[in-house]
Amino acid sequence: MRNGRGFVARAFVLLGGMALLSIVLLPLASGNSSAFSAAEVQSGWEEQSSGTSAFLTGVSAVDALDVWAVGHGVVLHTTDGGKTWKKVYEKASTHFTDVCAADKNNIWFVGREGDPGTGVNFISKTEDGGATWTVQYTAAEPYAINAISAAGPQVAWAVGAQGIILKTDDGGRTWVSQVSGTPKELTSVCAVDANTAWAAGMSESWNWYPGIYLLYPPFVGAPYYPIILRTQDGGANWQAMQTGTYSEGFDDIAGIDSLHAMAVGRDYIYSPIPMLAYDYYSSTVYLALNYSDIYTAIATHNGGIVWMKVPDVASYAKEVEMVDANTAWVVSFSGGSRIYKTSDGGLSVREQHVTDNTKMVEDIDAVDSLHAWAVGSGGLILHTSNGGDSVPDLVSITPTSGMAGSVVTLTGCDFGTERGTSYVSFGNVQASEYLSWSDKEIEVKVPEGVTGTVQVTVTTAQGTSNGVSFTSSAFVFPCGTGSATALPALGLALGMLSLAGAVGRRTKRRSLA
Repeated sequence: MRNGRGFVARAFVLLGGMALLSIVLLPLASGNSSAFSAAEVQSGWEEQSSGTSAFLTGVSAVDALDVWAVGHGVVLHTTDGGKTWKKVYEKASTHFTDVCAADKNNIWFVGREGDPGTGVNFISKTEDGGATWTVQYTAAEPYAINAISAAGPQVAWAVGAQGIILKTDDGGRTWVSQVSGTPKELTSVCAVDANTAWAAGMSESWNWYPGIYLLYPPFVGAPYYPIILRTQDGGANWQAMQTGTYSEGFDDIAGIDSLHAMAVGRDYIYSPIPMLAYDYYSSTVYLALNYSDIYTAIATHNGGIVWMKVPDVASYAKEVEMVDANTAWVVSFSGGSRIYKTSDGGLSVREQHVTDNTKMVEDIDAVDSLHAWAVGSGGLILHTSNGGDSVPDLVSITPTSGMAGSVVTLTGCDFGTERGTSYVSFGNVQASEYLSWSDKEIEVKVPEGVTGTVQVTVTTAQGTSNGVSFTSSAFVFPCGTGSATALPALGLALGMLSLAGAVGRRTKRRSLA
């Protein structure tokens, strides 16, 4: 479902809907100290038999078993986690571009029927798990629909060519056009809820020379169009989170709320020093600002005020999928598709899987930090049920709050069958008392010294897991509200009442005397 270096990051301060560029320094967050040396990370991705050689363009998972995939002339469905894939639709002239499963019954599909330039673009939906289909929206070329994302069975957004944004609030019975603020192609959309969504797209054009042209028409004064958009009011207003130069754009975007999002594509950072450039086609020399860096993946954790570079993502990034604020997958292409995963919100990534150069991943979707699917050319379907590698993945902690000494249960995978020298950390405090340890579950006591809300992580020889929030709580009185800090005050109050009573009794005896 499309939802899409070092210390340097880009900051975009929003003024009147436009973005002003500045450079800021962001220190990388330090992880838990570990005595472990670097270990080889084993890929946890396996190829599944799709039963087709079609070019697959989209995938959407309802849960760990129920998954849909689409492509050129085909719709695939599995209800057993991909052990068997069934063709539920096959027609050579139908080119699906995306799929979004809101639940087991409600699934949207977008694409084109017919040839490019003469075909009809469409949005279709099934409300009975694929038994019947209804075409809800059509548009002639060039108004292609590239992506769709749902916030439930009633609410969804679709985006496409020439800045098209469409929304439905009634399950697709009506689709209403919204103002995007750009005439350029929107490639991806990610719905968070009925009010919040992110979208990404292209700037003025794709140009092989990524320079800002200063003295050569027609590039002088070229417009800067939004390439990342966000709405927080259901689409009544789409705000430019980032604007692009002449040759920038993003292929995919993913967000989990109004604050946390990641985008992938090409984002150029330009040197302030002009240089001479040569246009091969016009044999013209002109003055330009050359790029000094390329951000293939960027992330924000404050609603788009600051976008930081996700480091070490090779070449051209195409797809992104976020599970939570810490966990996301990124797919790039460099001598084959490369699948990366971050467990720290994009501060670092680890490469999990590389396909051969004949297979290209076109989309990725996940239901949690363990279960994900990727699809692509030649009927390619990749699947992981262990987070994609041997690094531990933490899914949940129960309960999510407790006192020091209370027992909590961690669930996930790749913890190891025995604890050995592995450990659990509550923020910067390592736990020392463990009741049980298995590959998928740990029972541990909350250590002393944990205050407030912290990130709980599991560290093994393979690395450190993503973090899950836990809140340290103080003692609560059985008969009401309060905390351990109230005990001294309570004791003082009871002591004063006792003293007052004693004085009162003595005063009364004196008066009777």
